[in-house]
Amino acid sequence: MKIGRMPMYIVGAAFAGWLCWLGYLAFTKTSPVVVSRAQMLDASHFLLVNVTVNEKGIPSPVVDVVEDIRPTQAGAVSGKISVLNIEDARLHGKNQILLRDTVYLFVLQQVQGDQYRLVPMPRAPGSRYGLNSPLAKPWVYVWNDEVQRQLNQLVPQ
Repeated sequence: MKIGRMPMYIVGAAFAGWLCWLGYLAFTKTSPVVVSRAQMLDASHFLLVNVTVNEKGIPSPVVDVVEDIRPTQAGAVSGKISVLNIEDARLHGKNQILLRDTVYLFVLQQVQGDQYRLVPMPRAPGSRYGLNSPLAKPWVYVWNDEVQRQLNQLVPQ
């Protein structure tokens, strides 16, 4: 009778081992950054910028443009620009604050002149959150190969 239960114990141990392995992977591996398609569709400018941060970790609204990735017909944006809602920016991952000496992808809409605003996440139909909800805050992305690959897929040149 006990020999008949042996396959059940083996399968149970294998299943428990598999769950432990999946748990290990979930807690130790970094989560990937996914660039928002909806945010890209609302944008007029895609800029790589350096942010100036004060000693308290608050970013300055004036940023230095490193490169205009998708220049418009009006010309490429360069120099220093003002980002009106930079304090609402949120990053993916554990570090939720903007750092100096890091290049970020800013997805922007031009307000007027050299004033821009980060494109917030559009409200989904039927959702109840408003524009002041944390879910509506705009994403900014640390510029790396994966973000560049996703941008090239979402917004072809």
